[in-house]
Amino acid sequence: MIRFSLIAACIATIAYGAIFTFRALKHQAEVSAPPGSAFDLRVALILATTVTGVTFASAALNAWLGARGVLVATATAGFGDGHSAAVSAASLAASGKLPAQQAIIPIFAGVTANTVTKAIAAFISGRTGFAARVVPGLALMIAAFWIGFLFE
Repeated sequence: MIRFSLIAACIATIAYGAIFTFRALKHQAEVSAPPGSAFDLRVALILATTVTGVTFASAALNAWLGARGVLVATATAGFGDGHSAAVSAASLAASGKLPAQQAIIPIFAGVTANTVTKAIAAFISGRTGFAARVVPGLALMIAAFWIGFLFE
């Protein structure tokens, strides 16, 4: 059902990554990491707060809207964790509480929302140059994902 979407997203991601790999191989630059810790406490706290808030909102939407709220809840949960959002929709389909065909759009919504989160994180945690390299790759991947779905 989503085979072409996954294949298209993989091809787009590999192609985009290959561009940067070949560029890096052409330019032998010394890379020195600045001394410091392995992670930024501020970014970690922002991420933890966001995941907690999104999880709470998803649970509230599920309780309030029931099965009709799967799309909204999955998309909302996707902002915090795309994998758990996709697994939640897939679990509902596997248990028979949601037809498999109706689980596809909520899964895609969760993955798309998580891609937006990753783009925002690229701007928050990196410099503009970092985001300028990461965000187009994310956009290319998610566009290929949806285009693959349209041609499925």
